[in-house]
Amino acid sequence: MPAGKVRIYVLNESGEDVGVGFAGEDYVEHTAENEEISLTVGKVFDIIAKRTETDYNRISDCRESYSYKVELTNEKDEAVTVKVYDRFYGDWRIIETNNNNYIKESADEIYWNVNIPANGETTLTYTTERQWC
Repeated sequence: MPAGKVRIYVLNESGEDVGVGFAGEDYVEHTAENEEISLTVGKVFDIIAKRTETDYNRISDCRESYSYKVELTNEKDEAVTVKVYDRFYGDWRIIETNNNNYIKESADEIYWNVNIPANGETTLTYTTERQWC
């Protein structure tokens, strides 16, 4: 795919192009055939996330732990499942979480699938321990 702007348009319920239903756009670099591309085309305004670091503990010169709270609010009239991503460096592991529905996607990236009820709130908490020497 050649480099350039990619625009996404919303389809109505019948699947027809409504033309004016612009969802967003992103720019992609030259991409080889059969390679994946990732687009960020818009922001959701009725799902709100607030992430707070709730604790920090220096265990040794090369080891520490961090605790986080992610408050998620769904203002839609239907329940949703969202992916909450985080990225850690060094040798890390999750030592505590209130949601075991997570996937370690790569050496430095993890995400949780979190269900949020309609017009409701959910809180994700987790603690990670990191070592880098």
